[in-house]
Amino acid sequence: MAKKGPKGKPKKPYAAFPLTPHASGQWCKKIGGTVRYFGSDPDRALKAWHEYSLTGDADVAPPDSLPPTTVGDLVSDFLDAKKSAVETKELTHRTFADYYRSAMRLVGFFGSNRKLATIGGDDLEQYRTHLARGVSLVTLKRRVIEAKLILNFAGQSGGREGATLPL
Repeated sequence: MAKKGPKGKPKKPYAAFPLTPHASGQWCKKIGGTVRYFGSDPDRALKAWHEYSLTGDADVAPPDSLPPTTVGDLVSDFLDAKKSAVETKELTHRTFADYYRSAMRLVGFFGSNRKLATIGGDDLEQYRTHLARGVSLVTLKRRVIEAKLILNFAGQSGGREGATLPL
């Protein structure tokens, strides 16, 4: 990941770098009035932007910025984003540790290769039941909130929307 500048934005690798740093830690470019995000790694983001610009179609998403497709991809992206937040002191190490445990529970239940598109309401109900085993209601509520946070991250990063856990 690129070094962070003021306000947590990554620094440009070189002055003529065509992408703009975003406060989320991702590289972006305004195309046709819409801000497009190309990822947090400057080399991959540049490659994605070049591939995107070759298509010439503003409605086509660049290949490297496609939303996470598996639980493992989602968890990896989520933890990367939260680790950046720890580095910029927007998140404590303790909160990151809680998120990490929640992410590992999610991977442990669904498996890292499970496609996000195949997770439905029944699966989420089963996961909630799994989370409830042997814990108090307060702990269950915290675990459900953390799981929602991870699943909603997919929607925020362009992934599958509507993945929520019933309370």
